Parts: sequence; structure tokens; C-alpha cells
Amino acid sequence: MKLQAMWRALPEPQADQPNVARAGCEEMRAYIANVRKKVEPRFINITAGAISTAWQPLLIWKNSQYATHRRKFDPRQLQVEGEPLFNQDSVVEPEWENAFGPGKTILVKNEAGDPDLVIPAGQRARYEAAWGRFCSFFPDMFSVLSANVRDVR
Repeated sequence: MKLQAMWRALPEPQADQPNVARAGCEEMRAYIANVRKKVEPRFINITAGAISTAWQPLLIWKNSQYATHRRKFDPRQLQVEGEPLFNQDSVVEPEWENAFGPGKTILVKNEAGDPDLVIPAGQRARYEAAWGRFCSFFPDMFSVLSANVRDVR
């Protein structure tokens, strides 16, 4: 995996150069934040009969989905050779144009053939397990937290 190669390429610590690996670590942080965004789970607005998407319990449900899935990923974003790509156009979101509702959910859109997401045919289960470990270790809020920590100094 690319992240492992980046880790192995970090220079050895030097007593007289305490920041020798800083640039490589910052590059790893940027890579993690970028690749994590590619597989973030997204949850569309829902309705319940005559109850609109702006009803507070439905908004709370949607927010709780994001909170409880921050260490998960959307396996539909993986591009397995020989399998059709996830079609975002098939996702139907009710009432998103309602001015008082939560607004349209912006779905993750990746380029076909993205090297971070392409998986050899027949390897979905193995790669999903690896992505599960990666996303558990680097939750989807990692990029926000790392930016805040850096700016606190």
C-alpha cells in the first residue's frame, strides 16, 4: 500500500536533525486526508410519509449516522476490475430542494480508474477488510482534527 511505502521511505531520526522526517510525515497526513475523503460514507435525506426531510428527528437520525459511521467506509466506492462502477445517478433523495430542509446530500464522486481505489478482480473481500482497518485507524474526521492540531501552535 502507498502509505506503507511512504512510512518506509521516512529518513532515520538524527539527533542533530529533529525535524528530518517532518516533510514526509506531512505528506503522509495529506495523503491520508485525501484518500479518506474518497470513501467517506454519505447518508441521503429521508422522509416518512407526509413528514418532510426537515423534521428534527430525521435530521438527528442523519447526523447520528455520520457520527456512528466515522470509522467506516463506503465499499461502493471501490473499483473492482470486472464489476460495474457505483452509479450515483441511481441515488434518489426526496425533497432535497425544500428551502427549509437540510439541503441535497453531496455524494462522493471519484474518477474511474483512480489508483487508490482500483482493486484486482476477485480481491474485493481482502481489500474491503484492509480498507476497514485503514478507516477505523483514520476516521473520516482525521483531516479536520489534523488541521486543527497543526494550527493550535
